[in-house]
Amino acid sequence: MSTIITSAVSGLLAQKNNLDLIANNIANMSTTGYKKARAIFTDGAYETHSAIQLPDGETTIPEVRLGSGVRLVASQRLFSQGNFRETNNPWDLAIAGDGFFQVSLPDGGMAYTRDGAFQIDAQGHLATAEGFLGDPPVEIPKDIQELRVDESGAIQGTLNGQPVQLGRIPVVAFANAQGLLAIGHSLFVPTESSGEAQPGQAGTGDRGQIISGVLEESNVDLAEEMTRAMEAQRAYQMSIKVLQTADEMESLANNLRR
Repeated sequence: MSTIITSAVSGLLAQKNNLDLIANNIANMSTTGYKKARAIFTDGAYETHSAIQLPDGETTIPEVRLGSGVRLVASQRLFSQGNFRETNNPWDLAIAGDGFFQVSLPDGGMAYTRDGAFQIDAQGHLATAEGFLGDPPVEIPKDIQELRVDESGAIQGTLNGQPVQLGRIPVVAFANAQGLLAIGHSLFVPTESSGEAQPGQAGTGDRGQIISGVLEESNVDLAEEMTRAMEAQRAYQMSIKVLQTADEMESLANNLRR
């Protein structure tokens, strides 16, 4: 009986975590550059039950292998391209293809994002909306005119009537982007699974091009997430039903002993 209860409880916990992921995806539908996550499940360990010879001497229950339920092994991040939303703001940037923008953290570390809603901070530096500075740092003069960012990430403008290039925004590639660890604020950090950051010029290698004046929307599909939520809810309800049935069977067995 304990195997039934273990399997049912594992199903409840797995679908609870699945619903948490789905809810987080839906909550971030409007988050710029957000990448949806999905739950990856695997079956639990199996126990081998030996064959049993019944008292009649003829009937034998064959050897069976019973599973112990399900477990959540990972939450996989899906980096498919989101739709572009035009803003006509030259500091709103999107990457068409693979890659990430690189920003520096307050502790001196590096993080990576698909959120290209940049702005100029009080010190004239290019930074994210939450204040994380772009890396390498770029300082924008106050009297610069005709600012633009081309597909290679070069920041260009006109200063005192002369064309100038102020710097270049790199695009960072990873051997396995799905191995990145999300830390909040639309930021990711590398892990052993993702491999090391490989910064380079946009449009080279496997790096996408930079598009100015647009933002990348999240890749969350509401219809898909609602379908997954209903499937998870049904699985959760069925696990509860199995748990209730196991409890009823346990009660019947206990009554037989009296």
